[in-house]
Amino acid sequence: MKEGWRAIPVLIAALAAGSCAGFGGAPAGEPAADASALPDVRRIPPWVRPSAEEFARSADLRAAAALVEQGEFLAAAVQLQRLRSASAAGPEPAALHAWTLCEAGSLAEAEQVARAALVEFGPEPPSLNYALAVACELRGRPEPAYQSYLRVLVAHPEDAVLLRACGRTALASGQPAAALTFYDRIALQGALVLEDQRARASALGGTGDFDGALSVYEAMARDHADDPQLLAEAAEAAYGIARSTDQADHRRRAGALLTSLTETDPQHAQAFRMLGTINAAAGDLPAAEVALRRTLEIEPAQCDAGLLLAQVLAGRMRQADARRVLQDLLRQPLSRAEVDEVQRRLLELGPE
Repeated sequence: MKEGWRAIPVLIAALAAGSCAGFGGAPAGEPAADASALPDVRRIPPWVRPSAEEFARSADLRAAAALVEQGEFLAAAVQLQRLRSASAAGPEPAALHAWTLCEAGSLAEAEQVARAALVEFGPEPPSLNYALAVACELRGRPEPAYQSYLRVLVAHPEDAVLLRACGRTALASGQPAAALTFYDRIALQGALVLEDQRARASALGGTGDFDGALSVYEAMARDHADDPQLLAEAAEAAYGIARSTDQADHRRRAGALLTSLTETDPQHAQAFRMLGTINAAAGDLPAAEVALRRTLEIEPAQCDAGLLLAQVLAGRMRQADARRVLQDLLRQPLSRAEVDEVQRRLLELGPE
């Protein structure tokens, strides 16, 4: 069942062009290489790495590994296809073949190689499932990637890299509860990195645990206080939660993050707009006015902020001020739809 990988177009083209030097394997009867001659394989993930015995037996395999270490992934894939066509190689060289195609950017061919090898060697080899998972994930297909990563995790249940891959693809495939279990297992190992915290917060929100998600965002902002971009990310996510739940405590917590963001970046117009929206929803109209006016100072054409500010002012019985805000908006380069909305609001305010 090797036909699936023998006819890969990109590799045929590479072979025809002679894009890989040094194909020739060891002559029949050549003694196996000793351990000191085995290649450096730091670039090859452990899950697709052939054994030392396989490397010792095959000069072609050693040459392919050397090409990988040099970053010559397409040449390495050509070498591995030739090796597999000429001899009975096991699942790990096939997995390495598929993985090098991923690194070369030939994702469809990589998936084809991995699936053909799984038919040939059966569904269980972790190496082939890892190669298939990588190909599927890079092709934007998280669900089959998740299922394949799970098969690899069975053989390496405590591996943080695999737990992370399972969490990442479970979340991307719309399974936040499953994703959360993997990030919790990483947390028990004390191995959560910043990207894990982001994903864990998203998974918590996806399961409806908004308090837990807010706690993660607050911790991220606190632990990385010198990172304004991260603070902005956490504040915006908290704002989204507060808007979706409409709970007073969530608005308060989102407001605190947004206030920190405006203090860190006084030119962040969107932060002031979100803060004004939160304050308006909480009924704190004076604070909403201050934040929304600051938004318009930074971005005078921010139509949403201007419309909300006019609404806040009208709610405080300050129709004349609301009218001035709307008239100032009409002096900005608005879209046709925005102009129509501003004019409609002016009509609602009545005559001066």
